Amino acid sequence: MEPRVSFITFGVQDMDISSRFYDLMGWDSVKETKYESIIFYKLHNLIFGIYPWHKLAEDVTQEPTNDPSTKNPLMNDPMNQSSDKLLFRGITLSHNVASREEVSPILQKAESSGGKIIKEAQDVFWGGFSGYFADPDGYLWEIVWNPHISPSEQIQNKERNNSHEKAPSIPPKMGPNKGTIKP
Repeated sequence: MEPRVSFITFGVQDMDISSRFYDLMGWDSVKETKYESIIFYKLHNLIFGIYPWHKLAEDVTQEPTNDPSTKNPLMNDPMNQSSDKLLFRGITLSHNVASREEVSPILQKAESSGGKIIKEAQDVFWGGFSGYFADPDGYLWEIVWNPHISPSEQIQNKERNNSHEKAPSIPPKMGPNKGTIKP
């Protein structure tokens, strides 16, 4: 197994709300998909997808379940709005930006697009600057300026170290160069 991730898929509660959120964040979805119940976004060297939570659960277990005890406890309140705290799921995704001045505006954009700011932008112990937001399904995103690793360095190092690797393959019926993130 090669040391890379090709796809990240979020199981979501409401496809319309989630796709609108990522559209408002400036991401372009890949328009041509074989299956209408999944939406893909082509990122740099990665495919990001959103898919109905129950269908993703069925895919993982290889069998449908009607047992309410096995359903996602966050389904009725994914943002845990009945509490001051978001229920932590044990995973975060980070978006590294080129300057500390970019962090707060992206957090504000996430909030105005339907997300919830979980942690305001602030200095962190290792010398960076970051904050967190939750998307409409409660997935945590860190917006971070890391003075030790710039976004361009990440891409250059990947290209230099992995020039022999192919980009992630796109599922059938999806054309190349569609759905890239707008700068």
